[in-house]
Amino acid sequence: MANVTLPPRALAEDVAGFAAAHGGHVEPVLIFRGEVTALTGPPALPLGLGTLATVPSVAYTHRFTRGDVLLLGTDGLVEARDATGAFYPLLDRLRYRFADQPDPGPAEVVDFLNTDLPCHTPYFHDDVAILAIAPHGQE
Repeated sequence: MANVTLPPRALAEDVAGFAAAHGGHVEPVLIFRGEVTALTGPPALPLGLGTLATVPSVAYTHRFTRGDVLLLGTDGLVEARDATGAFYPLLDRLRYRFADQPDPGPAEVVDFLNTDLPCHTPYFHDDVAILAIAPHGQE
């Protein structure tokens, strides 16, 4: 069974936001105005196990405006372990780098993770996929 992150779906052009549904992966992370926040929505089973749920998955919406960066990743990102067995502290590391700083672009977030994550764990035991996106008009 695979866990799948459902990508954000754009809302109408006049709405500054996105809709997403949790499908068993790490919560999306929003970086905006020097803050780093995990976006939690209604809990749901991973895709493929949805028939076991008593209620269907529910999409949730969140604002997404100029200056925001939305980070999506697979579980391999947060389950990467260091030599002591500690998981990669994604939110702590993003806050360390981007808290109280000017708004980063998506490339800056990906570049940071591409540099920082291998410092935490030199050997990966799971796939790691990351995608950082920003509203139209930003890097």
